[in-house]
Amino acid sequence: MAHRRGRATDQSLQDEANVKTDRLHGGGSRPKADTATAAARRCGTHSGRAVDPKFRRPAFSSRLQAYHFRMATPAPVVPADSVIVSVARVGDLASALRAANVTAPGRASGRTHYQVEIYSLIRVLASRPYRLSDFPLKLIKRERPDFLLSANGVAIGVEHTEAVPQNAAKEAFLRDSGIGPEIHYVRPAAIGERAKGSKEIRAEIEADKMGEGWMGDSAERSWVEAMTQFVIAKIHSAQSPDYTRFDRTWLVIYDNWPAPILNHAKAVPLLTAELVKLATWSVFERVFILDESVLLEIEQTAVRVHCVNQC
Repeated sequence: MAHRRGRATDQSLQDEANVKTDRLHGGGSRPKADTATAAARRCGTHSGRAVDPKFRRPAFSSRLQAYHFRMATPAPVVPADSVIVSVARVGDLASALRAANVTAPGRASGRTHYQVEIYSLIRVLASRPYRLSDFPLKLIKRERPDFLLSANGVAIGVEHTEAVPQNAAKEAFLRDSGIGPEIHYVRPAAIGERAKGSKEIRAEIEADKMGEGWMGDSAERSWVEAMTQFVIAKIHSAQSPDYTRFDRTWLVIYDNWPAPILNHAKAVPLLTAELVKLATWSVFERVFILDESVLLEIEQTAVRVHCVNQC
């Protein structure tokens, strides 16, 4: 975390925290800030782009991708003010995150907004490095914002949103219902696109045509436009009178925006420039963008790229 209270000064204690964080991430090297290209290569996604959640298969070309639906038992709805994770030290974090983890089913199979929120937050917490001064750590479910993260007494409100086009969500629902081929083309989406009815989307699924696809850096620019719009919506929400403000506020975006392999090295600088124009940092201390392989952690003065720990 960028601004920590009581940061440990004893190097031996810090080394111990680093070792325990290594264990959290499966015993490998500790995640570190990295360039988008290097991190994407390290995360095994070429340029870091993953496709829609839990429906993932490799892209066969920049215009052809397939979704695979993974089923799961729906998690119970947890009331507000419920403790999701509570640990006193970093060595206990991995087991606590695994215990709280959920696997969201397909959109037609009982998937809930709560499952998506928990799925996202667990992976954000599991994929970041920690210091001794971040503990004890507690994650509490609430509303407006969606979570309260307490890190050694520092109260952090966490707002969550899923970046997915309405038409793409309808398409995923129909495919999860057994309509259309398992391997299929992905269509570009645009902010403000016309909402399609189920019959129209079903006809497109059954036709299974390639469509226009993407050219040049259109995938990156479309992604930046989409992420920007979701940030704008949450900035407005966070400024409403009934929104509780804490010491800090984070925004987590679960990225399911349709795209081919995304070049983060091109896209992230474009996005950070837009975030500055929006005065994002007057509302959110950090913006996290999570897909199935890469977690972007964006601050006003830095961008960190982490491989996603799936718990």
